[in-house]
Amino acid sequence: MLLTTMTAGNAYNMTNSSTLTTKNYRFHAIENSLPRYIWAGYFIFIFLSSVTGDTTILVASLKYKAIKLHKLTVIIIRLIACCDLAVSLFVVFPRITSLIANKWVLGNFYACYFVCCISYFLLPLVILCICLMIGFKLLILKFPLKARCWGAKWAAIPCAFITLAALAVPITPVLIDRNNVRFDYKMYQCNFDYSSPLLTILRKLCSALIFALPNLFVMITTAWLLKIACKFSKRNKKTLKWQGIITTIWVAIVFFLSVVPYCIYHMRSGPVFDKDPRNIFFRIADSSLYMNTVSNFYIYSFTVSSFKKFLLSRIRILFPFMGVPKAESSARKSNTTLTRANGRPGVGVGEIGPTTVTLMRRSKKRNIAPRNRRT
Repeated sequence: MLLTTMTAGNAYNMTNSSTLTTKNYRFHAIENSLPRYIWAGYFIFIFLSSVTGDTTILVASLKYKAIKLHKLTVIIIRLIACCDLAVSLFVVFPRITSLIANKWVLGNFYACYFVCCISYFLLPLVILCICLMIGFKLLILKFPLKARCWGAKWAAIPCAFITLAALAVPITPVLIDRNNVRFDYKMYQCNFDYSSPLLTILRKLCSALIFALPNLFVMITTAWLLKIACKFSKRNKKTLKWQGIITTIWVAIVFFLSVVPYCIYHMRSGPVFDKDPRNIFFRIADSSLYMNTVSNFYIYSFTVSSFKKFLLSRIRILFPFMGVPKAESSARKSNTTLTRANGRPGVGVGEIGPTTVTLMRRSKKRNIAPRNRRT
């Protein structure tokens, strides 16, 4: 039996005491199908890219050891991939179904309660993992000799700490009011109601601790990281490995761009946002948070050379008809080809043996043309 109750401009639809309550349908539901399908298409792209990319990252790092960075960085990369994969399955996928159906379709109150709690746990955990990744990279660059001895044990305590910190975000509203979960048409997602004044204060506090402070930390740490890297490169240009630094910087940039709109919305003042009755800016800001879920795979593909070679080798095996060049082809093209004195073509540098390489090194010192010996 359907009961409809309207309170303070919000419409609540209840079937019985155990079923789900919906919020703000009258003012925030999108009746036009085209905007909802466009919004759902964005989350479908997030879902497919994240499932494919994060699974590839986990397989490449765990089975094939294809991400050749520092151990601490690889551990955090695996943790971020696991969190992003869980976000796609338990947060993004329910949102896709809700946008397509224009309602919650994945069960009763308890299913919505689980999705709400898991989203409030995973999104802050991903943000804190990114901060931890940047902080570890700064320490590795600042203490390079000590960092050689840092292994998985060094990452256990910080990872446990940020997990407990992220777990406090959903536990706090549950302890205050465990029945305050609603399906919010403003976000098309299960969300805490925050109806009491205490919960409203806690929401602003959590927004500052989870979004504003990590954003400030990322900005300061990234600038400090660049400063140390530039100083180190002036002294030792050959020993500095920019691969991990560039990867960390790109992760920080994407994080900053994805979190800034959400921080602006929650720190707003004045009537600018009150003139937006359909909450377009809020929906854009909330959707931008999920760029962290999909961006890491593309960042590693362009910045980590070992991961790029792994992807090329897998693509060559799966799609041999595409004609993907081998990883060694670029190196061979850049090398010159040795020629004999009589004009016959010699052996390429990429194909010569160790004896010929030794002769070449000696000939460069003496400025003598090397003999072409096949090994």
